[in-house]
Amino acid sequence: MPNWVVWGIPLAVGVLGSLAVVQLALRQRGPRSRGRGRAKSGTMELPCSVCQKELVFAPSELTKLSGPEVALVVRSIPRVRGRSVAEYVCPYCEASHYFLVDGAKPEWIGANLYTPETKTGRCQQCRKALHAPAWSVGQYDGRLNEAPFLRPDYGLMCPFCQSVICVECAERTSHNRTTDGALICPRCHRQPVDRVFHP
Repeated sequence: MPNWVVWGIPLAVGVLGSLAVVQLALRQRGPRSRGRGRAKSGTMELPCSVCQKELVFAPSELTKLSGPEVALVVRSIPRVRGRSVAEYVCPYCEASHYFLVDGAKPEWIGANLYTPETKTGRCQQCRKALHAPAWSVGQYDGRLNEAPFLRPDYGLMCPFCQSVICVECAERTSHNRTTDGALICPRCHRQPVDRVFHP
């Protein structure tokens, strides 16, 4: 058998194998790189300031706020008084993102800017009636792990957005998300929520 046959067959097999590997790699990379490409024309791209996921949506998906809702936003950002404001809710963490929509294109102004003005004896997340714990006001604030028992219908107050929420909603939001047992606010998704609300 000629020498070129002895050396040529393994060489040809090696070249064909390399080409197959390169082609497979390009085929696998192709769809992912296209997925990361530019969004469709006319859509907006924005990282959620709460959960950091990438949001891609059309301006037509924004929901205009009512007069009272705009007033609550103005309370947080007075400079938007008299402007038209709309909302987009993050599909991952349900954070509310607010935009000025009376210009050439929507302008992001913040997330989770307001909560209802009055704090009643109900959870602002699920509307459950809240019960007052047996201990005195402030006794276990900042030390919830020392409280004798946190019933699901006890109230907590978020120190960041001032929302009043029940222990059950806070625990549901925090499930598998914190390593130290800290509770996360279901309204603004910040932590720790460690103040007890006494209705």
